[in-house]
Amino acid sequence: MDILLLLLIGTTTGFLTGFLGIGGGTIVVPAMTFLLSMTIKEAIGTSTLKIFLSVLFSNAWLFYQNKEYYNFPLKPVFLLSAGAVLGSPLGAMGTHLVPDAVLYVVFAGLLIFFSFQLFFQKQKQMPADPDKKRERGWLAYAILGFGAGFASGLLGVGGAFIMVPVMYTYFSVNMYRATSISFLVLIFISFFGSITHFINEYVDIIAAFVLTLGAIPFTVIGSHLRAKAPQWILRYCFALLLFLVAIRMFWEVLWL
Repeated sequence: MDILLLLLIGTTTGFLTGFLGIGGGTIVVPAMTFLLSMTIKEAIGTSTLKIFLSVLFSNAWLFYQNKEYYNFPLKPVFLLSAGAVLGSPLGAMGTHLVPDAVLYVVFAGLLIFFSFQLFFQKQKQMPADPDKKRERGWLAYAILGFGAGFASGLLGVGGAFIMVPVMYTYFSVNMYRATSISFLVLIFISFFGSITHFINEYVDIIAAFVLTLGAIPFTVIGSHLRAKAPQWILRYCFALLLFLVAIRMFWEVLWL
């Protein structure tokens, strides 16, 4: 096991987790399959545990340091989490039933779709409280949470690559709030997915802990920078990240 490489992957994904509110699976899964020769299923399980550990610690630290980071309505958090709790174990159970090539294609296809959604979405003029302009009911958030949880369990990602674009594009939630909500919901999504992957023996516990050690400090740094960044930077960075990872995953399918 290459400890230094795992730490490097952890630091990179930790920053992206804090800055963009993603779990980091979009980087961890390809990196461990391409650079460490893990199977995609083992990489997905390990990534899910790493997401849970790093996001849990980072949210606790940020809450202790500055409660203003969580100055938004908790209704979306609870509803998204409730849906994700149901979807994540189902997605994780489906991992060992789906061929590797199909996982790559599904993963990359979703990333491409949401990348274009974000990149070509016109900048909205948000009111002070965007949720009141176009508030979504409990069912919409619960369905979104279920889809994000299912994708998290199946693909080893945090689910933010679904939650953030949908909340921004269809729910009229600004990018800062969408990434902040996603960052908190990741705790619940990754927890139940990790349990299922562990039961199915798709988790490298040592690798997950090494990744977490590298991720935690940079997750906190990324979160501080996110609070100061303009929304358009968050949106374009998020879209570009999804697009680049998708292209790399499509390329890998040719070599399976």
